[in-house]
Amino acid sequence: MKNRKILRSYKRKFHGGRRTVVRIVDFIFFRLLFVGVFYLWFRTQVNTTLSLWLSVIAMLMVSVLISLINSIRFDKFVAAERKKLLHAHILRQLQLMPYDEFKSLVGKSFSHAHIFPLQSCDDVTRNDMLHIIKYAKSLGISSAAVCATSAFTAEARRFSECVQGIELTLIDRDELIYKVISSFDEYSIEELEKDELLRAEREKKLRRSGLKKAFAPSMALKYAAAAVALFVLSLFTEYALYFKLMAFISLSVGAISLTLPLYKPHRRDAER
Repeated sequence: MKNRKILRSYKRKFHGGRRTVVRIVDFIFFRLLFVGVFYLWFRTQVNTTLSLWLSVIAMLMVSVLISLINSIRFDKFVAAERKKLLHAHILRQLQLMPYDEFKSLVGKSFSHAHIFPLQSCDDVTRNDMLHIIKYAKSLGISSAAVCATSAFTAEARRFSECVQGIELTLIDRDELIYKVISSFDEYSIEELEKDELLRAEREKKLRRSGLKKAFAPSMALKYAAAAVALFVLSLFTEYALYFKLMAFISLSVGAISLTLPLYKPHRRDAER
């Protein structure tokens, strides 16, 4: 994988969203823990110096084994994430595709004589199946397939199985994507990964902007007013300690809102 940002994004997902610093700390802590456990065991067998060397060697062997296992697991994880990303993209394309084009694509992919294509983001319900069955019976159809860009609810599946006089085959989004995926070979998974990375970065910026708004200097007066109101309420209630504690927290957040912008130039200098 050439794009390092995409690789880092996959690694962070693989490790449950933990940052690199946290993973390094975990790495060091567990290796020291392994050394300690091995040392206590080897100490009962040999002398101190030899037990220490054996503990280090055993820890290195375990580390290599863990690294190999994680490497295999990471490759499988990336393959599964890529497959999920590609399927999500194809599903969006199918849902946004013009109906005539979607109907033609479905007709080429399945050999059923009569096909009812459904473009929907929501699951197909029993009521949707009722309309389809009524329409199929009005056409005198005895066998048909319903192809949907979503899933079928359990009630919809049971309802279609109980209908007499017409045999329905339900094709949900997973089977549909499996059949039509060859028609979307022109899409590059690398481009999809870059788009997904850009989307994640935009969401991160939005979260950061929301946090900045919460600690904006203009909010300091509101936090101070809330602190005063909570302190006044503490004078008229038996839970005075809790109200005073919330007033102190509110006042502290207001103080942070006033002082936080003062540190921005220092952070920029550090980044340079």
